[in-house]
Amino acid sequence: MKELKWILVLTIMFCGLKPSSAQHEKGSGTIGIFNSASKLIGGNRDDGAIDPWMGLHIGYSISSRFDLELDGGMGWSRPRDKEASGIWQWIKLKPGTPYQTFIYPVILNLRFNLNPYYMICPYAIAGGGFLFWDLRDVSSENRFIPLPPSGTEVSGSQTNALFNLGIGFEIFLSEKLGLDVSGRYQRLLNQDKDMSGYNDIQSGNIEARVGLNFYFGGWADSDGDGIEDNTGNALYNLKLSQRRAASVRNYLVSNGIDSHRIRSRGFGQEQPIAPNATREGRAKNRRIEFIRIK
Repeated sequence: MKELKWILVLTIMFCGLKPSSAQHEKGSGTIGIFNSASKLIGGNRDDGAIDPWMGLHIGYSISSRFDLELDGGMGWSRPRDKEASGIWQWIKLKPGTPYQTFIYPVILNLRFNLNPYYMICPYAIAGGGFLFWDLRDVSSENRFIPLPPSGTEVSGSQTNALFNLGIGFEIFLSEKLGLDVSGRYQRLLNQDKDMSGYNDIQSGNIEARVGLNFYFGGWADSDGDGIEDNTGNALYNLKLSQRRAASVRNYLVSNGIDSHRIRSRGFGQEQPIAPNATREGRAKNRRIEFIRIK
């Protein structure tokens, strides 16, 4: 078949295609789990190894662009072996060390979504919270789960306020499930105590995080057919049709059509071809149009 140089305009009005990404819409919620590689920094000795954090994440969408997020976690930090070579000096533990710092962060963040209607959504976060920590001698007892902390106290339980900054991206595996990857930095305020057992007064933490988020709530189908209609919010329907038009375009491009040959547009609940007063009319208005313009 001879290839023609033509451009399609995809006009989608409440179409039946499901979006390829979850919906960052006002009122939607998130619950997830995360695991991190973290390292305490800022001390005069730099004793901290790269150690794990793990925790729970809950979120609420204020709008498509802004989310509130609350993270609660637990983890630990142990002195590293500075004599090891290469990357191992950041992972291996100091031989014979009895010390382990148990760490419990609680952080509230505001998240800004740069591209909330696409499968890959980059974002930036800023927030604050508290770091609860306890340096202990675990030579006589050391459990894998750090709740409650094992061993004997060295300097007692401590609490520091912190502020948190980060950037990341979320890949939506389905409409309700997202894979979250981010890098974060926590600055500890008024921190002047040893956190390693070797007089290392560390004032910050860097974190590389991977999480899995489940989305729920938000927009609900008004008539139970799994497809949007004009009874929804007009601005939401416009954005949804634009997102779904882009999804169809991306599908065609991924199957071999040159991207410069296709444009996508969504019109929301404008330009109906049937009355929206009935279920049948709304079904007709949910459609895709392919228009050859060149």
